[in-house]
Amino acid sequence: MGNYAENRKVMGLLSGGLSFSAVVNPAAIAAGAVAHEAFTVDGIKDGDIVIGFVANETANVAIAYARVSDNDEITVTFMGGVGGGDPAISTWTFYVIRPEQPGPGLS
Repeated sequence: MGNYAENRKVMGLLSGGLSFSAVVNPAAIAAGAVAHEAFTVDGIKDGDIVIGFVANETANVAIAYARVSDNDEITVTFMGGVGGGDPAISTWTFYVIRPEQPGPGLS
C-alpha cells in the first residue's frame, strides 16, 4: 500500500506537472549505436525532471530516456536497432515536474 503521506507527495508533484512542445529533428542512428542529442525546448529550466514525452515512432530506433541538460534544452538518448533508422522531424511534447513548485497539499 505504501505510505499515505509519501503517496500524496508524489501525486502532488504529478498533478503540478508542466508540458512543453518543440519541433525535434533527430539525426539518423546506426545499428547498435547509442546517441545523445540535445534539442531546444523553450521554457524548460535546469533542475526540471522529465517524467514522460510523446514522440513519433521510428522503425529500428528506441528512445531510452530524456533529461533536462540546461535551461531551454533537453537531451534525448537514442538506441539504434537492427539496421538503424532515421527519425522524422516532428513535434514532441515533454512532460516535466519542477521541484521548486510543489503540487497541491505540499509545502
